[in-house]
Amino acid sequence: MPEFTLPKLDGGLCLSDLPYKLQDNQSGNMLNMSYRDKVLNKRLGQTDAVTNLNGPVRAIYEDTFNDFGIVHAGTHIYKWDITNGTVNSLTNAASNNRGSFFSYDDDLYYLDGAKYWAINSGFVIAEVTPFVPVVFAGCTPNLSVSTPNQDYNLIGQGFETWYTADGTNLYTLPGTGTLAATNCTAKINGTNKAEGTDFTVDRTNRKVTWTVAPTNDGVLNGVRIVAYDAANATEQNKIKNCTLAIPFGGESSGVSGGTRIIVSGNTNYPTTYWKSGLKDPTYFPDTQDEKLDNNDQAIKAFGKQYGDLIPFKTKSIYGVKYSFDGTNVLYPTRELHARIGCDMPGSVQLIDNTKVASYLTVSTKRTKRTQSLYQIISTVLQLALD
Repeated sequence: MPEFTLPKLDGGLCLSDLPYKLQDNQSGNMLNMSYRDKVLNKRLGQTDAVTNLNGPVRAIYEDTFNDFGIVHAGTHIYKWDITNGTVNSLTNAASNNRGSFFSYDDDLYYLDGAKYWAINSGFVIAEVTPFVPVVFAGCTPNLSVSTPNQDYNLIGQGFETWYTADGTNLYTLPGTGTLAATNCTAKINGTNKAEGTDFTVDRTNRKVTWTVAPTNDGVLNGVRIVAYDAANATEQNKIKNCTLAIPFGGESSGVSGGTRIIVSGNTNYPTTYWKSGLKDPTYFPDTQDEKLDNNDQAIKAFGKQYGDLIPFKTKSIYGVKYSFDGTNVLYPTRELHARIGCDMPGSVQLIDNTKVASYLTVSTKRTKRTQSLYQIISTVLQLALD
């Protein structure tokens, strides 16, 4: 009986080269096998964690949240019991796109490219309730005197104005356009007042008329009115259409913490990122955007190293620092590399204090037949950040 001597098969599975470039000990189509003692065996260490998901996996929270995993697959966001491999759907209303999880305080947040979700410690999920900023303070009822305070919130319609009463009953709200139908609320010296009972609202002209005029009692900012502008999807979607999010900022934020949330990945604004309010993921001031527009490449991923934020564009890399001079927060930015980048967001990792990223380059060469060459290039970026 003839004997056959097999060559070494320790090259294993290779997907990075075209078939004609494979070595004799490699294969482009096989199970992940190991060759030991002249016997082929399936390489162990891999199993299905969950099999009954609604659709393709779009994102997995990289840590556990209150001892459970959190998975976005299809249109569902799941609570994943890692011990027994079961999942329970928290919502079926997510967008079927890749998104980004991040934790802040006791909650977990998720941007899915269309909606902005919050999951509390009891695993109750809902779209984020936006912070209502106090946009003006120290106002006279007719706004002849007013002091700008906080910026409007991109993701919310609500705004609050603080007045000092002068005995008149007609109050003007800031801004332009017709107000939303949402009931306005108010307080006079801390006492709640209700629309329809204590005051009426002319939404077209943005006027509030009190049934009984607030007394001129000398209390500064004693009259506080919350109103709501009509929904502006263009403004809200600047944030909700983002798919990248990372905490950043603060003198000791490190690689995991941060005083603000940085978001990007909006295809309508490919070179822009936005910063949240101080320690508040529900507040994105309408003045806190930054553009990396020295080229038209899209921001594809974020990482952090040595306390710096590292935005990756398709073929360039940047470093963003945080500094506070006692009055203003500054984010000085510089380009770290003009030719290497990343267009595979999930590949960005910090390994042995070195930022690791991957990018996919596509080269097409036309001869008698068209051939596309896909090369997966893993680039280790030892960034010298000072």
